[in-house]
Amino acid sequence: MGSLNRVLPLLMIYYIVKKSDKKYEKKIGWMKKIAADFAIVDQITHNHTLSMHSLKISKFIRDKYEEVPGSRAVDQKTRERAIENALTYTHWYFKNRGKTYIHKSLEDAQKWNIFVQLMSLLPAMKYHITDSDELGKATEEMMEKLSEGLVFYNHKKDVEEEYGTLKIPPPKEAVLLEGYLVPEFERLKKDPQFREKFIKAYMDAHVLRATPRERIEKYMQLAIDAAEEVAKFLGHKGKGYIPREDLEKLEKLNKFLDTIIDKEFYVRKRKPTPPAPKLLEATKHKAGWVEGLKQKESLKNEATRLLGIVQGIRLLNASGEELKRVEEDLWGRIEGTEDLNLAGLYARVIAYLRKKDLEGAERFLSGITEG
Repeated sequence: MGSLNRVLPLLMIYYIVKKSDKKYEKKIGWMKKIAADFAIVDQITHNHTLSMHSLKISKFIRDKYEEVPGSRAVDQKTRERAIENALTYTHWYFKNRGKTYIHKSLEDAQKWNIFVQLMSLLPAMKYHITDSDELGKATEEMMEKLSEGLVFYNHKKDVEEEYGTLKIPPPKEAVLLEGYLVPEFERLKKDPQFREKFIKAYMDAHVLRATPRERIEKYMQLAIDAAEEVAKFLGHKGKGYIPREDLEKLEKLNKFLDTIIDKEFYVRKRKPTPPAPKLLEATKHKAGWVEGLKQKESLKNEATRLLGIVQGIRLLNASGEELKRVEEDLWGRIEGTEDLNLAGLYARVIAYLRKKDLEGAERFLSGITEG
């Protein structure tokens, strides 16, 4: 039964695929027992949410508005990293630093994650939060107040490896991992009391008490609409790449971004620029040199992000399954980028992961970030 003990280091991407019709009991200490429902869970991937597309959306925001929204006390690159962090952290906040939250369906997992990512943009941009743990802790504080209570679970893959089929393990054989059940996404839309509960938990967790409640409620409704639109666009299989023109067509997502960026940061959209005149050869050479500097900075920022991931995996002694998930994410990013330098960076890190040489990957990435 050892395989069922695997620790899955992710926060809120699990959803129920099969549930027991009776309660399971778990012994706590010498005398106490706790009882809860038992479920087999699977997980959504980065392709199912905005996480896979965080760099693309960050660039989309940078190009669409006159400046990157956020605190003017920090540079634009830090503001971009805060945006990217808000759109990825629900996949990277490690379980052994927080609790596991389980959704009732794949659709709920997808919509809740996209919704939380969008709502995290406000505190991330307002307080220029570039640390996944900081957003993760705040979201955990919020979800603790919203969850429906304890549920025991095992992961689908582990159950299938153990039994050769998707079956509910008998109570005496089941490894009772502990998670917390998330209410249906529909309740955010239709239950006034639950909406009010979310607004209060969100404002408290992210320290947004100075922001008018009515404004938060408006952002919440726009984020709900955008989450449903994006989930439908990505579909049950997810997408590894979104062309810019498709982002422009997502009307509800753009309405959410336009509203929050205008109301909170007073940043206007860029005016369309006329076509640039033909450059002289010398000017072309200079433009190419400047573009090269921008690409180098982009490479350094991405290496910094990957370095944090690799260090987290190494320090937490993550499983081979987690290494595989990181590798799959990197392959998706290779497919989704047109920058050959970034593609080469991802490929090199994949090579280190396959050799399980995390220290080598760390040295490689550190060399880029310090260069």
